[in-house]
Order: sequence, then structure tokens, then C-alpha cells
Amino acid sequence: MGPERYFHCCQLIDLGKLELFGRGYVAARCLDVLEREREERLYRAYVTDALSLIAENSARACGGRYLTQRWRELLRQGEAAGETRSAEEIAQETLGRAGVVWVEN
Repeated sequence: MGPERYFHCCQLIDLGKLELFGRGYVAARCLDVLEREREERLYRAYVTDALSLIAENSARACGGRYLTQRWRELLRQGEAAGETRSAEEIAQETLGRAGVVWVEN
């Protein structure tokens, strides 16, 4: 469990119950939160896949186009590719697109 997730779990702990039940309460509460989050992610993936199949079947029936990759696959490709530019280069490109002239002092 990363520090952000640990902090999230700690925020959900009732301090009154912590004093009453001790460390076992903390562990059980964190596991409960993580299990609910896992179930929610699985449900979202299931619904996304079901909607994707509906869209694909409709597109095939009508001769249209549909997405061929899952959202997770697209995210993983983006993470694998990584960013090769520096933060300054990205800022300059973004400002240039907006029409802002970059002036250095």
C-alpha cells in the first residue's frame, strides 16, 4: 500500500473506535476500504467492457467504426511511451500554441 492509499485509509478511521478497539480496528477498516475500492474498480471495468461490446455490435450491424482498444491499454501505452521533453519545453510549446511569447530576462 502506497503512502497516499494509507493516508486515505487513515482519514476514514473513527478516532473514538480506535481508542476502544485498538490496532485491530485500524487493520480491519483499511482492509474493508481497500476491498470496497477493488470491487468498485472491477465493477467499473465490467460496465465499461459491456458498453464497449454494445457499441461494437451496434457499429458492426450499421457498418460503423468502434474502439478497438480498452481504456486501460491506452493508459499503459501512454505510460510506457513516457515524456521525453523537459517541463520548460512543454510549457513553451503550450504557451506558444496559446499565442503567448516566451521572454527570458
